[in-house]
Amino acid sequence: MLSQRIFKWFSKLDDKVTTSVMSNYTNFRERKFVDQVKVKFQAGNGGNGCVSHFRDRNVLTGAPDGGDGGKGGDILLKASHHFTDLHMFKGKPIIGNNGKSGGGLGRFGKDGGDLHISVPVGTLIYEILSETQSVNQAGVRKIQYNKKFLSDLDEEGKEVLIVKGGKGGRGNQNHRSIKEQEKGTLGQVKEIFMELKCIADCGLVGFPNAGKSTFLASVSRSLPKIANYPFTTLTPLVGKVKFVDNSAFTIADIPGIIEESHQNKGLGLEFLRHIERTHVLIFMLDISGSHNEEPWKNFEILKNELLQYRSDFLDKPYIVVANKTDIEPDSQRRIKELEQKVGKKVFEISAKHGLGIGEVILELRRILQEMGKIVYY
Repeated sequence: MLSQRIFKWFSKLDDKVTTSVMSNYTNFRERKFVDQVKVKFQAGNGGNGCVSHFRDRNVLTGAPDGGDGGKGGDILLKASHHFTDLHMFKGKPIIGNNGKSGGGLGRFGKDGGDLHISVPVGTLIYEILSETQSVNQAGVRKIQYNKKFLSDLDEEGKEVLIVKGGKGGRGNQNHRSIKEQEKGTLGQVKEIFMELKCIADCGLVGFPNAGKSTFLASVSRSLPKIANYPFTTLTPLVGKVKFVDNSAFTIADIPGIIEESHQNKGLGLEFLRHIERTHVLIFMLDISGSHNEEPWKNFEILKNELLQYRSDFLDKPYIVVANKTDIEPDSQRRIKELEQKVGKKVFEISAKHGLGIGEVILELRRILQEMGKIVYY
């Protein structure tokens, strides 16, 4: 609705202006999701110390009164729910505030203020020790980093010191042996690699166009892009499910997985990191057979792809959901066959019409309560 009103308003202007402005508006809405980034951090340098002696018209060579230089500013990263990805760091080095130099008459330099930079909750921080570049047979350049783990910012408000500011140079007021100006030390410089892993209680796994985004939109206030073609979802999205007793849990939706995704087919398994931290998996299967496979075969393919990514992925509890039962006349036979192959109950739903969704949500809540993962607000 908002985009339609904007276009209607701009349609009164010149056609070239309208096209230009609307293309920029569209580009803004479709901004690329950034979940991995390399950033250079440089802390502030310390200020110089001062060598000075008190003088006035009556005193020609007075006592030393040179002040110390100020300390350089540190740079810290802090977890915040106000950000969803790392696009703000793309190609931008972060430079801290320098300390001010000391002066005569005992004037000390001002310290450089510390920088507290917010990042999304769930960001992993690594220091890059070295990097190597290689080119595969397709001519694609790949960069590999030798990294040192620094911190996991998995809680709101959690903070970590990245680089420390330089010390200020000493002045001769408090250090009378100093005869020449002492320079402040340089601030630390580090190459940092940041990787975002979304934090959610439940993770949706399924083939493209299986109805994962429709399900998420039905149970939360999330607004994913929904369309009748594969790979509509290109970036991870988290929605919150709230109950009348003020309890809640979150569900993460990621781009669809296809067979041989571990060989980088489709969108690969790159986005599976965003459901690594989940407590429960939701296998969303299209019961209508639009993927030209029996649902149980799709389930086996999904399980295999998850195990190719991490061998312990299926150690966590999971439920199986059969979607699109409203358009499949033979859904009962398919679901019974699926239950026999899976060995557990299969939940029948129609995410588009909201049928059977309540039962799925209550089952997820029951599992999370048993694990002690339900949050009350």
